[in-house]
Amino acid sequence: MSSDRHQCIGVFLLDGDDDGSVVGMSSFRVLAVLYDEEIGWGNRGARPLACVFSSGSDGGGWRLSAAPKRSSSFGSVSGATTITLPRSMDLITFVGRANGALHWEIGDVGAVLALDEATATTFSLVPLPDKAWSPYRGWCLRVVGGDDGALRVVRLVSNDLKIFVRRRDSDEWVLEKLVRLPEATRGLRREDHFFRREAMIVDAHDTYVLVTPQEETWLFSVDLETMKVERDHERNRYAGASYPCQLPWPPALEACPADRGRRRCR
Repeated sequence: MSSDRHQCIGVFLLDGDDDGSVVGMSSFRVLAVLYDEEIGWGNRGARPLACVFSSGSDGGGWRLSAAPKRSSSFGSVSGATTITLPRSMDLITFVGRANGALHWEIGDVGAVLALDEATATTFSLVPLPDKAWSPYRGWCLRVVGGDDGALRVVRLVSNDLKIFVRRRDSDEWVLEKLVRLPEATRGLRREDHFFRREAMIVDAHDTYVLVTPQEETWLFSVDLETMKVERDHERNRYAGASYPCQLPWPPALEACPADRGRRRCR
């Protein structure tokens, strides 16, 4: 693969192939999704390409799980020959990891690009609900899952936060919930200039969505079960996804033998 024709649109960790008894490099695989602008595709844009890397048992670092090949069914490298991406990378935005698939908004096509994590080779287009469509902005759409296995689209349209759901046994999208953000936040804010422009989705989870007005960073979250707006919550302090880090306990300390004299111990 030539690097001058490929740009990365996302890198993700997948479960590895070992039995999980010991956590190490082999416990994970790395999935890289590329913008594949090959010769002959340039006039029409590009296609998505998925590559999976795994670590060798000999500790030799990361390696491609299978040799690259232009086929939708070959090993761990797959290109979607029937899906065309926009000519500009600026029109491609990752919008969520839900129900075993990764999702991107890809311009004004009325659908999101989905990649199945189980195979890491199968791309598809998931049509968006008609009432959820709006011109591409890159900040007003997220795809989330849920305990019920249904797929949900969170969409901001004219500062209305709408939740559309598609059940497992249906291809039909249904408006499940709606909250009008200017009214819902009125008791939480003093500023009157908020929401004169479209609000922005900062982050999303299966249980909540993190939002801010465009006029100023003023983070709040919406609980997707109750649609209650929350301002005083830990997750509202960070403009993006956050992951806790826990140091090992007890800490590993280096002993300081007496025969070292006055030498400084580390």
